[in-house]
Amino acid sequence: MHRAIAIILLWAPLLVHAESDGQTVYRWTDQSGQVHYGTHPPGGDAQKILMRSPEAVSNDGKSEQARAQMRKKLLESYQRERELKREREAKLAEEQRRKALRCKQLERHWRNLHHYGPIYYQNEQGGRRFLNDEERKAEQDALRKQLRKQCGEVPQL
Repeated sequence: MHRAIAIILLWAPLLVHAESDGQTVYRWTDQSGQVHYGTHPPGGDAQKILMRSPEAVSNDGKSEQARAQMRKKLLESYQRERELKREREAKLAEEQRRKALRCKQLERHWRNLHHYGPIYYQNEQGGRRFLNDEERKAEQDALRKQLRKQCGEVPQL
């Protein structure tokens, strides 16, 4: 690992220098197996490395205006993706908040159904309709199913 880093550090300045001067860069391996880079080959088995000039790298056939438009479209695309992600996260957070609120309401109703006193519901006229033991049991069974489905569990009393 250290050897690879040393090799890169050694040849990086040569590549930069060769690009700016327009010189040719060579690559060769010595008898010990070490790879070298340089502007002058030591002998017969050096490979010539093709270097792109800075002009070739910066001028790829597109005008500066076309590249600017492409950058703008890309940035707009990224911005739209971020907005959509924020909207999805906000919608998910709102759904989770509503689910938690609904679970609290169901849990409160569950506790009320298990209260030891009489249970009643108020009708539209303001009168009370008391639940008998069978109705209370049926209501508890239905609520238990609803709690498991929506909240995942039935609260302990």
